[in-house]
Amino acid sequence: PKMDMMGSCDPFCKVVLGGKAHQTKVIKGKFDATFDESFDFEIPDVAQGCGDLRISLYDWDLLTAADEIGAVVLPGMLMSQVARAGLDWIGAGTRTVYNSK
Repeated sequence: PKMDMMGSCDPFCKVVLGGKAHQTKVIKGKFDATFDESFDFEIPDVAQGCGDLRISLYDWDLLTAADEIGAVVLPGMLMSQVARAGLDWIGAGTRTVYNSK
């Protein structure tokens, strides 16, 4: 959506899982941005669960705080099932929850 006075959008995403956050790069002037980035989240004890996965989309602004455009939350129960399934192991203590590559 047009988020700025000038009618543009400079989107970026914040991804939060288990209290750890990662942020994508800002893609300037795009309404249909593709974020080709992946993040690693360490889940020390899969049996304890890993909490909700929250992906928030923001519009970056130079002079003011970023505006949230929208968000999706995947429940902790679902994320724990993904972690327990052992999908996309990268190394000891690290699992890829989502990798677009």
